[in-house]
Amino acid sequence: MKRKILENFNWSLWSAVFALVGIGLVNLYSALNVWGEGGMVHLFWHQLIWIGIGLLILVVFVSMDYRFWYKLCWFFYGLSILLLVLVLLVGKDVSGNKSWLELGGFSMQPSEFAKLGLVFVLAKYFSDNPQPMGYGFKELLKPLGLTCVPMFLVLMEKDLGGTLFYPLIFATLAYIARLRKKAVIIFFCIISVVGVAAYQYGLKPYQKERIRVFLNPEADARKGGYHLVQSKIAVGSGQIFGKGYLKGQINKLRYLPDRHTDFIF
Repeated sequence: MKRKILENFNWSLWSAVFALVGIGLVNLYSALNVWGEGGMVHLFWHQLIWIGIGLLILVVFVSMDYRFWYKLCWFFYGLSILLLVLVLLVGKDVSGNKSWLELGGFSMQPSEFAKLGLVFVLAKYFSDNPQPMGYGFKELLKPLGLTCVPMFLVLMEKDLGGTLFYPLIFATLAYIARLRKKAVIIFFCIISVVGVAAYQYGLKPYQKERIRVFLNPEADARKGGYHLVQSKIAVGSGQIFGKGYLKGQINKLRYLPDRHTDFIF
C-alpha cells in the first residue's frame, strides 16, 4: 500500500509546494528583520510550527483514499456554510471585516474552509454529470448556485477581496470541465452587467474608494493610496535585483504597513 502511494504521488507538485514554502520563509524572515523590532521574529517560528503541523496533515491526507472526500463533500460544504453563518452572528471584527471565528482561544477564518468545500462539491458535480460536448448555460446553473451561497455570505462579512475567490474557483473548474462557446459568451455578458451594477449600487463608499485608489493611488498618496505608493517606492528603489537580502530600507524604516503579510513581496 505504501509503495503504491509513493508511486502515484505527484512529486512535481510536492517540489513546487516546498519551493514556495522555502521562499516564503526566507522572505518572512527578511520582512520581520526591522530595526528596533527584533521581537517580531517570533512570527517566523510560529510559521515553522504551522508548516510542521501542515506536513503531518499532508501525510495523513496522502495516506487516505480520495473517495473518502468524495463521499463527505456535501457534509464538508454544509459545515463550511454553517461556520460562515456563525461568523455573521458571533464573529470577530478585524480591520473592518467580520470574518474571524474564535473557538476556545483559537481563531479561524471559515471562508478558507468554504473555498475547499466549494472545490469538493463542484468537483463532485462535474464528475457525476459529464458533458462530452461541453457544459451549456443550463447545466451550469446548479454549480453556479452552489458558488453563490458561500460567496454572498463572505460578501456580507465585508470581505470584498475574499469574495472574488469563489467565482474564480467556479470559473477554473468549469473551464477544466470544458464549456461550450455559447455558455462562455453568456457568462461574460452576465459578469459585465453584474459587475457594473454591483459597483454602482452594491458597493459601499469605502469599497468604491479602494477600487479608485487602486487605479490611481497618487490621487490620495497620504491616506487611501499610501500603501500602494509605498510599495511601488519599495520595489522601484530595489530595481530588478533588489537592495540585497535584509537590506530593504523602506521595510526597515517601517514605511511599509503589514510588511510580513500583504506587502511581503
